[in-house]
Amino acid sequence: MKTPSIDRARVEFIAGKILDFLEANRALAMDVDQWKTIKGAKVLIGEGGEVKAGMGGKFTGRKIEALGQKEAAAAKDWPENFPNVTALTTVSKMKAHPHYQAAKAGEA
Repeated sequence: MKTPSIDRARVEFIAGKILDFLEANRALAMDVDQWKTIKGAKVLIGEGGEVKAGMGGKFTGRKIEALGQKEAAAAKDWPENFPNVTALTTVSKMKAHPHYQAAKAGEA
């Protein structure tokens, strides 16, 4: 079986084009900022997880970990003489109550 001949000049030409492309785009390849898609929105994330662009600009400067997190409600201390609680329902009925979320947040 005869091995196919390789056009050395063509291979060198293509390799040169690839090297030119890589050199021209090295800054892009080395950039630590990354575009991500989060819930359908394009977002530019910086090195420390900071939103640099995208999402309509309303999250620019915020850390990506903090997006979607609500501020924690301040816990209220119970009085020392507060009685123990006895549940008189099922957990599913308790969680379905219209005031359950507000009570869990300490707002009821």
